[in-house]
Amino acid sequence: MRDEKLSVNGFENSLQAAAAAVAGAGRQEESISSIPAETVESSQAEDRAKEQRIAELRKLYQSGEYKVDASATASRIVDEHLNQEPGIFDS
Repeated sequence: MRDEKLSVNGFENSLQAAAAAVAGAGRQEESISSIPAETVESSQAEDRAKEQRIAELRKLYQSGEYKVDASATASRIVDEHLNQEPGIFDS
């Protein structure tokens, strides 16, 4: 039970770090006048969608309904690495 609680806390910490990174990404200092308004709005919408998805995953995980498909996750990580595409672990 203790290991399970540590695992849940670790997952929650990861989700919180991801949410902070998403929120912080929109605060990078750039001249707003040099960025088209549509780009800014699109980026903000994407940030909100990511934050909502993280909240959704947190709720599912805490309720015990979220199950990781380890095989699919591993395959995607390997495929992204081999294709040199930006992946879930890239900034």
